[in-house]
Amino acid sequence: MRELLRDRLVLTGLVLVVLTAALIAFVASSALPTAHPLLGVVTYSLLPAFFAAGAIIFYLAVQRESRKTR
Repeated sequence: MRELLRDRLVLTGLVLVVLTAALIAFVASSALPTAHPLLGVVTYSLLPAFFAAGAIIFYLAVQRESRKTR
């Protein structure tokens, strides 16, 4: 596991997933006093796209590292 965390691509994907999940939780739980028209675009389009991209990067980097160790 420690070897996986040394790879920059794995860390990039992991950080992207964690930060995006935190942003989704923050945006979903924040109660804005007024409606903001772009909040839906960010919440339902951009953040899930970044989450999926981070998850894909993380998965592919882990696969690459596991092939290296074989």
